[in-house]
Order: sequence, then C-alpha cells, then structure tokens
Amino acid sequence: MRARYILVPGTGGSRLLAGGSDIGWPNARQVQRWIASEDMFDRIREATGLQPEKAAALLSLVPAADSGRLRATAPRVRRPLTVGPLLPMAYTAYLQYRHFPYDWRDDLVTSARHLLDLLGEGKGEARRWRIMAHGQGALVVVVASKLAAEDRDGDAAAFSSIVSRVVLLAPPLAGTLRAVNLLANGEDVGPHAQLVATFASSWPAVYQMLPTWPSALRRSQSAGKETSQDAAGFFDPGCWKGTAVRPALLDRARRTHRRYLVGPLSCMSGVDCRIVLSRSHVTGSHVGVSDKGLGIPARDEPGDGVVPADSTVAVLDPAERFVCQMMGKGKQTLPHAYLADDPVAAAFVHEFLEDDPANPASHRTGRKSRASRPPS
Repeated sequence: MRARYILVPGTGGSRLLAGGSDIGWPNARQVQRWIASEDMFDRIREATGLQPEKAAALLSLVPAADSGRLRATAPRVRRPLTVGPLLPMAYTAYLQYRHFPYDWRDDLVTSARHLLDLLGEGKGEARRWRIMAHGQGALVVVVASKLAAEDRDGDAAAFSSIVSRVVLLAPPLAGTLRAVNLLANGEDVGPHAQLVATFASSWPAVYQMLPTWPSALRRSQSAGKETSQDAAGFFDPGCWKGTAVRPALLDRARRTHRRYLVGPLSCMSGVDCRIVLSRSHVTGSHVGVSDKGLGIPARDEPGDGVVPADSTVAVLDPAERFVCQMMGKGKQTLPHAYLADDPVAAAFVHEFLEDDPANPASHRTGRKSRASRPPS
C-alpha cells in the first residue's frame, strides 16, 4: 500500500465562497500580510459587488448578538460563507497532496474534529497518513491528536493508529502577536481597519492564537516603563478596552489553550514529528498595554514575521525541543505566508515525509536522510 499525504494549510490557505463563487479574498496580495490587506474590500467588491460594510458582515462568523455560554463542544455559528479550494500560490510544492479544506476563521476544535473524521476514512485499508501542516493548520493537527486521545480514554498513542509522520511548519504553538494586532488595530490596513477588527472579533480561531509566552504583554507604568505581565492577561477582557473583542470567545480561547495546546506533542506517541521554525525575519515579541488600551506590537525577535522562534521554543518541553528544526540562521528564508514553498523548507518536508525506511529505493541519497535524524 502507498502512503497517503495530506496538506493542512494555514490561515487564509483556503478560499472563501459565497453561493459557490469566490469572493475575491483571500488572494495573493492578502497572504503577503496575515489576514487583511489594504485593498481587500476592493477585491471583494469586484467579485461580489458588496460595499465594505456589507462585506464585513459577510465575513463575520457569529452574529453580533451571540455571546452564549460556551460549552465543551464548539458553539454553533452562522455560516454565510463556505470553504473552497486551496489558495495555490503559497503551496505549489504540495499540489500532489490531498488538501484538507477547513474554515480557518472557526474554532480549532471544530476544524480538528473534521480533520480527525477525514483521517479515519478507510482506516485499516490503507497506510497511515503523513501530514504537512502549516501555521494555524499545525494547531488543528495538534488539537486533532488530543481529540483522538480523548476518544480512546486518554490513549496518547491513539493518533498514531491513523498518522505516521507529521511536519508542523511555522506553528504558532505559543500564539502570535499578529492576532493581537488584528483584534486591536485591524492590522492597520488604512481606513477600513476598524471594519477588519470588527469582523475578526467574531472569529474564534484568532482568539485561540493569542500569545501565551510570559513576556508578551507588558503593562505600562506611570513613569513610562514597561513591566512583564503574565501572558494570561490576553485572555482578560480588561486589557481589550475600546475594542470589539468578545469576552465569551476570550474565555473559550483560554480553555482551549489549557486543554488542547499545552504540551502539543503529548498525544503523538508513536508519530514521527518535526517542528520547523524560521529565524529569518523580525517578528513581534511583545505589546504594551496602558489605560488607553493596547499599543502596536514591537517587532524585535527573530522568527518568520508571524511566529517568533525563541518565544515558541520557550514554551516547549525538552522532548519537544529535541524535534525542532531551525531554519534561516544566517540564511534568508521566505516569510510565514510563503514559508511552505521556500526551497529549503519544501526540501526538508518532502524528504522527511516521503523517505520510507522500509523501502530503500525511496531514498534520494544513499546516506541516512538528514530529515530523519534528530536536529542539532
């Protein structure tokens, strides 16, 4: 039996459709940032005829009046948009892989459950899956492994019954300050920034990518100095003064992080996994908060422009750090949105996922694969 390969793309990696038609966003211009671009509403108007306010309502995931008591399962949401095909320009190296389409605005638990259902198809009739997961997609895979364990009474090896190898590329395992900037400042995309912040505040996934490293939030003192604040502060509604942030979604994000994202590899026993991070681009490290609200994130840590390398590694345990592969030390790599197609990253992913120890003919060299060795 041949191995099965699947791509779980990152935020914005799948198109959004209205009535089966592409709404014109996300697009190539968008992925150069993270969520929003200054011309996003122009693109949507060209495709749908909608003015910015109507487009923002279309992009919202839950009704404005919905706060609801969030249960252990993900809440039901209104879905005027559906998920469409892969946005290929960021994943040209993986077009032969099966694409897992998920709504990257939605709750990670919802997306992970859909992924787990897909991975379980044909179990026992084919070889186990090999997964390439990028950005937010890596979080979906992590949560899926935890759900698999829950489904089998806490069996940490349950995921390995359907998955053999995983690459988590640029995973925001400790979150990203881009999520803070999106919720607080609408990614600073000009006159429509407030609209962007408003519709993004309805997306559970953004809350679930808020930073959790200890020095990410710094409280401004009266003398103008900043002191480190515990990262749980981002889950505190009090630090989101003057924004559209929803306390119920903050609370769900806090509980999701504690239940599913702490110890990301703890339920991947029996799965050969690599965590791949980049250090090529200045990346957000912390943001200040004062009586006037949150500021603009400071960018002074090496990373990929979205995921900070050192702060991410700092939240991992020693065994998880052992399987980390660092890229971009002394050599430039592509930024987060295009990192999957970076030649060095793509070569690593293909070699690690596609080399088969049981089939020497599958190896690209006569030497042991570098990707198969624990990184230094």
